Amino acid sequence: MKDPLFLHIAEKLITHPDIKVISFDIFDTLIQRPCIFPEDIFILLNNKVKAILHNNDINFNTIRKDIERKVKEEKYIEDREITFDDIYNYINKKYKIDYKKINEIKNEELKLELTINNSRKIIKERLYSLAIKTGKKIICISDMYHNADFLNKLLLQNKYKVDKIYVSSEINKRKDKGDLFDYVLSEEKIRPYELLHIGDNKISDFEIPIKKGIVAFHIPKSQDVFYEQKGKEYKIWNNIDLYSPYQRIIMGFYINKWEEKLLSSKNYFDSIENLAYFGVGPVLLSIAIWLRDNEDIQKNYDVIHFASRDGYLPLQAYIKITKKTKKNTISGKYLYCGRILYDIANYEKDVLDYVLGRLAKYPYNRKFNIGDFFVSLFQGKVINNIDDFRNFLLIEDKKQDYKLVKEIIQKHYDMLQKILAKKKNNVHKYYLNELTISADNRAVIFDCGYSGSVSVNIMKLIKGKIDKIYLWDSKENEQIDDVNQTKTYVIFGKLENYIKNNYIHLLFEELFSEIENQCINIEVDKKDDYIPVFDKTVRLSKSTKSILSKVHNNALHFIDDFIMCFSDYR
Repeated sequence: MKDPLFLHIAEKLITHPDIKVISFDIFDTLIQRPCIFPEDIFILLNNKVKAILHNNDINFNTIRKDIERKVKEEKYIEDREITFDDIYNYINKKYKIDYKKINEIKNEELKLELTINNSRKIIKERLYSLAIKTGKKIICISDMYHNADFLNKLLLQNKYKVDKIYVSSEINKRKDKGDLFDYVLSEEKIRPYELLHIGDNKISDFEIPIKKGIVAFHIPKSQDVFYEQKGKEYKIWNNIDLYSPYQRIIMGFYINKWEEKLLSSKNYFDSIENLAYFGVGPVLLSIAIWLRDNEDIQKNYDVIHFASRDGYLPLQAYIKITKKTKKNTISGKYLYCGRILYDIANYEKDVLDYVLGRLAKYPYNRKFNIGDFFVSLFQGKVINNIDDFRNFLLIEDKKQDYKLVKEIIQKHYDMLQKILAKKKNNVHKYYLNELTISADNRAVIFDCGYSGSVSVNIMKLIKGKIDKIYLWDSKENEQIDDVNQTKTYVIFGKLENYIKNNYIHLLFEELFSEIENQCINIEVDKKDDYIPVFDKTVRLSKSTKSILSKVHNNALHFIDDFIMCFSDYR
């Protein structure tokens, strides 16, 4: 369905010669908040209000969200519509907050509305722009506590220019009662069929004006469209009340962006770009925010080390999120890791024992030969010194493989011993230099997870405890923590819960990884700088590099858009 909102019908109505005035609803039609429930946005004011009142115990969102209902219940306002000032006069009366601070909080709420509300792109580009081209009068009709001046400011900020705004709080009439439409017809001096009204509420924006003879077009708000097209089929976010206000704000932001990019698509991920933006971006955002807001991590460590290669994209996201955060956060730093690199911790001067141990763990692949195995383990230059293993294939007969490898080791034992000794020394120095150890002799490393090997091996190379931040945890890692007295911070949960029906954790590990091969060694140059050596036995194709680059760019673009939307409210 190329036009799921049937906007072509609205376009014909807009251009119909009988229509003299075109009316738009404002919220969820011309502009939209990034939230599921409108009252959720008040949680973004909590920190601002705490600072104004010098009270860290107050939760402004719980005070503010039910205020309109309470005003009506206590009959504070009689026989007229509620205004923005009425709401704050009530707060002043009930909570004994002086007017100077009340005005500061009011201004913060107005600023919030101006910051997070954005134009609804599909309406602006197709319906509003067409209405402008017709030269007909454009008005807005809204049931809202804000006054017309502020609503006009909000519209102008989003590049809308209208001739008149009719709002219930000033006129003391409402759309949902029908009398506001009567008032508009009288003021505009037009007959009902000469007015076209467009809005998201099926009753007040469609059924009521239709009964009055007004031409009306119902366009559902973006989240209703989302659930109608996607939610029932994919069962996404169905129990909305179970989520926190913060989570629902992110959902609202996601849905608004979804409508902009995917409205005409039958699939969520119809391109690599959209897969990255809508599939990877939100996961990446949740990781970055979780790391930023975890008080234990921020308090107990000086740096979060992000392990190569799958820590690459989360590090970029963390840098973006913390850069715009006013509160102090610890820095993030990329750290070269990987089993072939830090497994050198297990080398104890016995070349044969170490190499055969690595061979036992080596993943069999018929495209690799024993030469590849030695190159990845000892670094590239060894191939120039050993010709007798270049073409031997690794096969699934371990006895034969062990025999071939053993022959090579015995023939070149001294040279291989020197290489391993140098490698262990360099890797040892690298981790001593690059790891930031906290006052209680601990460092923390982010990794997708989940086995605990990064902690076990690096701890053998340095003096100090290595704690971990994992997306997924495992029973094996829990046992390691118990033995080594280390700690693991888990973001998503137990790995077993993710691999019952799929292996999505492996997908994210690949998508999060830097576009480079695995680091297999560390060299030290004359300036004592540490130079990573990468495994050249595995080469990424140009198409793979292009896909990963698109994934990285578009996933981070989701975070950029999120930051831009919420400005100071992070």
